[in-house]
Amino acid sequence: MLGAAVETTGPPRAAGAGPTRLWTALARVPGALDGRRVGPTRFGNLWPAYVFALPSVARLGRWLDNLVHARAGTSVHQWAVLMQEMVTILFLAVVVVLFVVRSPVLGRRAGPVGGLVALAATFLLNLAGFLPVAEDLPTAAFVASTLVIVGGTLVALWGLVVLGRCFGILPEARGLVTRGPYTWVRHPVYVGELVSGLGLIVVRPHVATLALYGVFLVLQYTRTVLEEEALARVFPDDYAAYRRRTGALLPRWRWRPRQRDSRPAVVAVSRGERSS
Repeated sequence: MLGAAVETTGPPRAAGAGPTRLWTALARVPGALDGRRVGPTRFGNLWPAYVFALPSVARLGRWLDNLVHARAGTSVHQWAVLMQEMVTILFLAVVVVLFVVRSPVLGRRAGPVGGLVALAATFLLNLAGFLPVAEDLPTAAFVASTLVIVGGTLVALWGLVVLGRCFGILPEARGLVTRGPYTWVRHPVYVGELVSGLGLIVVRPHVATLALYGVFLVLQYTRTVLEEEALARVFPDDYAAYRRRTGALLPRWRWRPRQRDSRPAVVAVSRGERSS
């Protein structure tokens, strides 16, 4: 057999060693670029901002063109699309700005699994845009879908703005934020994205859409686990306390029984006597 004539030299290579080394080499690139500066900004912040700015500018130009040509006779469907595009462009614009101003990584950088999970979760739902919109979709359903998408995007946008310089796509620690929407949930940006995804299902009721959303759920959950591990390594005490009082994607409501006032009634009586 052909395989019998092949000889191996040296110790056997571990499975997956090649891809891991490739990712390790690629992961060194952002670290090296972070040390270079273009004026006051690290070059490692500029190149991802540029990558996200390109589609943002293209979408903005297309949106402005559609807005200019919109007239009084424009259908509800078209106005709904314009609204969806508007909040999406705003979301991408905030992402570009946060890439430029974000803080450096604290602790170690993301590994190959964390990086691939984060990138897949970031771009997966874009594939749903290639699926056809239901032709017989009632106007009310399309409006409802738009409200869900816009509402979810605004929640995610709120989370991004509060996150500020701690923003990042990969599961890495850049700081700990516990204010704003992070007071109730640890991942409000992902909550907004999950809600927006439900709006896509309404207008594209296909098996492929449901499958994409199911994979998206798994990726986002895995992403939250990896991010929390990174934060726990850098902020072990603070993050443990923060995690105990908040939920990951849903608020953690704690029912506390109402306690009766244990103060003696004579106190109220004595106060009344003094005031008379």
